[in-house]
Amino acid sequence: MQIRAGRLLGEGGFAFVYEATDVATGRALCLKRMILGGNPTAEATARKEILLMSRLSGSPGIVTFFGSSLVEHGGGAGARGGCEAYIVMEYCRGGHLLNVLQRMAAENRSFQVKDAAALMSQVVEGLRVLHAQSPAIAHRDVKLENILVEDSSTGKALKLCDFGSAAVGPQDVSSAS
Repeated sequence: MQIRAGRLLGEGGFAFVYEATDVATGRALCLKRMILGGNPTAEATARKEILLMSRLSGSPGIVTFFGSSLVEHGGGAGARGGCEAYIVMEYCRGGHLLNVLQRMAAENRSFQVKDAAALMSQVVEGLRVLHAQSPAIAHRDVKLENILVEDSSTGKALKLCDFGSAAVGPQDVSSAS
């Protein structure tokens, strides 16, 4: 698959997310570029995210994964070079849920309670998929920016994205006192 990156959609931590296009088909995609440098922890996190996305792709409430690539950069003279990871996923035209809510607020609109409940049931379905895995997966970063909206005109098809903070297996949920 040959991808052409377009406009920057967002950034955070060590990642940049771009609107992209499949050169062969013209299909709109999303490209996440993670700059890992020579950091083994960041590389392990990227590999985990890629593994989880490939495993969960096609599930209800989860963004569709199309492929990934890890690119090593030479370090020269025995030094460890940098590394970048790329994840290709579905492009959700509605953006993330925070953008949708901000646009609605600017237009003095809001969701009816029944509509908000129906939308949140889609998020819960994505979380159900994660928790039903064996071993279970905890997303650990559910927020409006990590809930994508497939079509903002209808507000339909909310999908979870960004599995970089996810954890697999039992988690300690006690809080520090």
